[in-house]
Amino acid sequence: MAHARVFECDRAIDLYTKSFAIYPNPSPLINRANLLSKRLKFEAALQDLHQAHNIDAKQGVQFQNVIAKEIERLVCYTGCIADRPSFIKSLETTGVSYVADRLIQVSFEIAPAAWDNATFPHENLDFFFFDELDNIKKFDNRSLYRNIQHELDAYPEAFIQTKISQAPKGFIEAQRLMYSLLCAHSEVQLPLLRDAVLYSIHEFMMRRDYGLVCLSTLAESSGLVREARDYIAD
Repeated sequence: MAHARVFECDRAIDLYTKSFAIYPNPSPLINRANLLSKRLKFEAALQDLHQAHNIDAKQGVQFQNVIAKEIERLVCYTGCIADRPSFIKSLETTGVSYVADRLIQVSFEIAPAAWDNATFPHENLDFFFFDELDNIKKFDNRSLYRNIQHELDAYPEAFIQTKISQAPKGFIEAQRLMYSLLCAHSEVQLPLLRDAVLYSIHEFMMRRDYGLVCLSTLAESSGLVREARDYIAD
């Protein structure tokens, strides 16, 4: 797990794959599944876990409880996969930006008018944004997220950790729905859509903090939400 601990995710996944090839056993599959799930690759993670379950059943039943809990945790994110063709077609027809906004509105129960006017409780949305930044920085390929490169670089790690220290009430349900909807799309579409969702959320936060003229205040704010700007100033 050393490579995973320092967030060298690609290297860790490669090592788990090689370890399993040398000596097939449940441990590397469980560890690889954990990292794949951090990248929202829930189908691949579940395949690893089911394979680990079958191997463990033959090798001593050492990890059955661990595997069962992980399968139960991840399977809830795959509920929309059966409708993948319609999700793919919808994205191709309406465009990434439109679908991203709709996913936000549906997942966080935001009326379109409230989204346009930034008039709704935003604690869950803020938490989701910074939690996703944290996950991408630690576990994913940053180059897949072209629209939020500035945010990945600009927000201090310490500030991100203060923002994700405790999930607000109702967050888990909203996150579960968002992940289910994201993962209903193709493997190619998913990071594009995730990128667009986070970009749109950050635009909302800037609009909320600086008003509709936020683009003109970008230099003043350094492209950061007001709370982060004040945190750095202190």
